[in-house]
Amino acid sequence: MISTTAGKGSLKELNDNKILENADKDILELLDIGVLFYDLSGGKLNIAMGSVLSLWHDARETGILPDDSELQEAANHCDISNLIIDGDTVTLTDPDMSIDVGAIAKGYAADCAAEVAESYGLTSFALDLGGNVKTVGEKPTGKWVIGIQDPDGGILKTVEVSDLSVVTSGDYERYTIIDGETYSHIIDPDTLYPASLYRSVTVICESSSLGDALSTSLFCMDIESGKALAEELGAETLWVYEDGSTDET
Repeated sequence: MISTTAGKGSLKELNDNKILENADKDILELLDIGVLFYDLSGGKLNIAMGSVLSLWHDARETGILPDDSELQEAANHCDISNLIIDGDTVTLTDPDMSIDVGAIAKGYAADCAAEVAESYGLTSFALDLGGNVKTVGEKPTGKWVIGIQDPDGGILKTVEVSDLSVVTSGDYERYTIIDGETYSHIIDPDTLYPASLYRSVTVICESSSLGDALSTSLFCMDIESGKALAEELGAETLWVYEDGSTDET
């Protein structure tokens, strides 16, 4: 399983040393997903934004908003073209750049966990990683019934699925309140501030990795661009707006 924390062969090693040799398959696949969705989303998902995300992490810890000049300086070190993958060697050519895969790691982990379960002969199960549900097969009574949470509490709607993932990105579980304003944890690369177009975006598709990356991307994209991308990838999608209204594909 991929390691994003301390230790040899981890993404922390890459961020600390700016090079990771003999990177394992999981790290390479996760980075490839990040690069792919940077292109698909027009830069709305950027795993090279670690410098900016670090400032927002500090803000959540201190209760003090990042300084705009600090955000702009950090944004100068988010060019994903400075992430070089050559075989199993990964290099960051900008010494002030860092990688943060928090937007997609949970989905990838769900797919990996499902593969392990299937390798032990399991043919019917559901994995719930919190906002990310991966189903394989069906229950004896039929399809899995998955509830999509209402950002204001309770269940907004249910869906029946088998061999599909149901992934939600939203502003209602991971957030911080600073000076009376609520800020979500999903940062728009263009504004460098938390995205606020929607309360949540839910994606239904086969791959949990794709679902996680897509839901995060769509959370920062305008609705028409988001619908076009969801259609291109064959995903069903549900958007929830601030006023509680919804849109879907």
